[in-house]
Amino acid sequence: MVLGPEYLDRIKEDVSERKAKEKLRGIRQQSLLHDFLMTLAAAGAFIVVAAIFGFILYNIRY
Repeated sequence: MVLGPEYLDRIKEDVSERKAKEKLRGIRQQSLLHDFLMTLAAAGAFIVVAAIFGFILYNIRY
């Protein structure tokens, strides 16, 4: 079976398109993970600041 150049070009385009989609999906997953970790870090920092502030207020009061 002989494949014409048009068919081979179409296969190459399909493969490169699939690779591009996989790469984009990986970037999106990495971005979501980064956003999740930044939100978690911000929440942790807020809790630490609130605990320190509460400790200071408690010591001033009593």
